[in-house]
Amino acid sequence: GFAAQAGLHGDPVVQKRWDAKIPDDPVGVQSNERGTVAFVRDGVWGRNTQFFITLGDKNKNLDKTHQPFGKVVSITGRDGLPTLEKLYNRYRQKPQAETIRKEGDAYLDAQFSQLSYIERAIINKRG
Repeated sequence: GFAAQAGLHGDPVVQKRWDAKIPDDPVGVQSNERGTVAFVRDGVWGRNTQFFITLGDKNKNLDKTHQPFGKVVSITGRDGLPTLEKLYNRYRQKPQAETIRKEGDAYLDAQFSQLSYIERAIINKRG
């Protein structure tokens, strides 16, 4: 696949509180290279908690619409992509965001038992 997507809470009550839209960043400042992290967008002011990690090589179409805000690295500061390559990728785009919002983990557990989850992430601020 070209990307891994995440950012919806498994509890629909929590997700409903998270569903506010936030303004978009200007695009074209940084390229969507392999390992970059960017928000999913849905029109103007279309960002929310969903994000994706680019797994494929640079995608010029993404550069026109999505501004990366981070890059995946390992806890040691080295390349974190070998970990991402272990994500289960056979579901492609079958999990539906709207159903996840409404049913949460009950839907995911019943329909996508092999789905990979992010259990922990650390923000590393670099100045």
